[in-house]
Formats: sequence, structure tokens, C-alpha cells
Amino acid sequence: MLKLRRKVFTFFVIIFTGCTYKVFAKSKICEIKFDVKSNAIVLEKKMNLTNFRSKSATKSLFQCYQIGLEHDINRKPLIDNPIYACCRKI
Repeated sequence: MLKLRRKVFTFFVIIFTGCTYKVFAKSKICEIKFDVKSNAIVLEKKMNLTNFRSKSATKSLFQCYQIGLEHDINRKPLIDNPIYACCRKI
């Protein structure tokens, strides 16, 4: 019984180590923006405009979305201070 388990285990180890899988992933570069007084759409336009001026136009555009709120010392959220993540594909 033990020899059969060893053979089955060895068989699966050989099968799984012999299989190669390609992983297709979408990589992103994100910039976190604090203390922004505008909304995500205005921030996207601003990020894309500075990206267009400084880098090649072939790079993908930034997409910004709110990921949270800043907090005070007492850990209460500050509604007027959102935190944004502006991400673009590599």
C-alpha cells in the first residue's frame, strides 16, 4: 500500500513539474495621490496631460479612482480629503 502511494505521488510530481503554463497578466503602474481637491475625472485629465507632455504618446492613459479617505489623529475619516490611485498599463 505504501509503495503504491509513493508511485502515485511520484507520478503526480513528475506530471506537474513537467507541465509549463504561460501566465498572461496585465501589469499596471499606479501613483497614489493624497490631498486632491478635485474629483477623479479632473485628476485623470491632469495626469494624462502631464504624461503626454513628458513621455511618448504611445503610453497608455491614466485611469484614476478613489481608493479611500484620509483620516485624522482619532482615526475618523475626513470626507473632504479623498485618496486616489491613478494607474496605467505598462
